[in-house]
Amino acid sequence: MKYESVVFDMDGVILNYEGDNMSWQYDAARRVLERNGVDASGLSRKKLKEFLGVEGVKKCVDACNDFGVDAETIWTGMAEETSKERAKRIRAEEFVLFDKVREVIENLHEQEVKLGIISNAPEMAIKETIEYFDLKKYFDFYRGIEDFEDLSDKKPHPDHLNFARAELKRDPFLYIGDHESDVEAAIAAEMDSYWVNRHDWSIEADPTYERQTLKDVPGIVLSE
Repeated sequence: MKYESVVFDMDGVILNYEGDNMSWQYDAARRVLERNGVDASGLSRKKLKEFLGVEGVKKCVDACNDFGVDAETIWTGMAEETSKERAKRIRAEEFVLFDKVREVIENLHEQEVKLGIISNAPEMAIKETIEYFDLKKYFDFYRGIEDFEDLSDKKPHPDHLNFARAELKRDPFLYIGDHESDVEAAIAAEMDSYWVNRHDWSIEADPTYERQTLKDVPGIVLSE
């Protein structure tokens, strides 16, 4: 077997979560800001990404300072609000698993490949997602962003992948993600990477494998 452990990103790899062009996420962010006294009606998506921590902890702190609000309070509120909105849409079957996901995961599990999830989503969102879709039984480890302090270690920082390596304990590893930051994190953690390029994007980082879907994963992982 070529890889003993496989670690997945969640959003965009396991879960099709984009919905209405991600409006659900930005609407949730605006609600949190409004509750904290910030008029968010005219804020761009770029600025909302900063509050959400998508652009990293420094930009989150800077954005909050510009509006006179506490960064930890805002980010924590947004993590909770977006997780609740995600769960609601999953239950309404607006967000679903990508094609072949369950088949791929079950195949690898049957072959005793160690499986994990590392995501930049809040950890509560990962737990709710894998429990709803009855996937938790397949994974030996999962980790998201636990709290505001943990935001500084989000991908492309390799720390969370290194946590996965320490927990799963079986090299070699393959990390599967759909963004350049996933490939960069894998490179930094000295893992091979499988880039799911569903949108025909171009990136500077060099993944070990590039495919549009997950269907080739078992063949690669289980090859000699």
